[in-house]
Amino acid sequence: MVTGNMEAARKTYELWRQLYPRDQFAVGNLGVVYAFLGEYDKALAAHQEAWRLDPGNALQFSNVVVAYLHLNWLDEAKATAMKAIALHLDNNLLHGDLYQLDFVQHDTAGMEKEAAELIGKPGWEDLMFYNQSDTAAYHGHFSQARELTRHAVDSAQRADKKETAAAYEAEAAVREALVGNLALAKRHANNALALSNGKEVVALSATALGLAGDSAQSARLARDLNARFPQDTVVQSNLLPTIRLCYMLPYNLGVICGWAAIEVLIYARYGAKIQGRLTSCFGICSRWLSLLLWLIVSAGICIGTFAIWRKRFVFRVQVVTPKNT
Repeated sequence: MVTGNMEAARKTYELWRQLYPRDQFAVGNLGVVYAFLGEYDKALAAHQEAWRLDPGNALQFSNVVVAYLHLNWLDEAKATAMKAIALHLDNNLLHGDLYQLDFVQHDTAGMEKEAAELIGKPGWEDLMFYNQSDTAAYHGHFSQARELTRHAVDSAQRADKKETAAAYEAEAAVREALVGNLALAKRHANNALALSNGKEVVALSATALGLAGDSAQSARLARDLNARFPQDTVVQSNLLPTIRLCYMLPYNLGVICGWAAIEVLIYARYGAKIQGRLTSCFGICSRWLSLLLWLIVSAGICIGTFAIWRKRFVFRVQVVTPKNT
């Protein structure tokens, strides 16, 4: 998966599994690839098989829980997590997963319990601070969300997780841009880019800058990603189409329609299936922007400027920070 080509990785791990059917790493990594490609049913089956091969591995429990969450099988996710805890196989990642499950189920007490498990643990509390910031933003408490984001960034930097800190800044930039706080969105994006030029940080920052009206810098960052990751499935099929849609919004209908035809076709082929590490953020942006442009082309109307358009819509977004496997 060095190049990010998920179709090539799929073939490699499927062959590896055939040759070494009892190798939990081949099966588990294949599950990760399936999830990146949006094939969540196959991902669940692969992670369950890896769990069967190594039932004492706490990470396998966590992966199965996440696979259930992807399929919206919440009861199964909860039961698996509780089984891991009963067997004393819970880990820090599992508590992050349970927080997200409790959020979906509106279990405030559960969220507080899981937060208490990680806050105070260097190297892990930043994840919980950021999950809490998203929860606050979802409920419209943006001042609290910003404070929690600062805690997440500071904690990540203290733990020498510079890339993670940058990702929190970039994700906050998208969040602010989606609700019209454009100056703050630009500030977060530039802070993120000052910390890292990782593909996820650059992609999120470019998205935020495009939504905030800085089309030139957004387009420049998109060109950089395209040049650096020509074979990366997520970059080429999810992130770049999303960024391009964002920085094209301020243009006139003629320009937009040209891109719309391309981007909607890309989305129809890949967008519903390709999910990168930035699942929630780019999933929301890709689906919503593709629908917006389809409506524009179908109706044949001019949307005017982005500044006028953005006053009509206010979104709530939850950004989930996924984990590495």
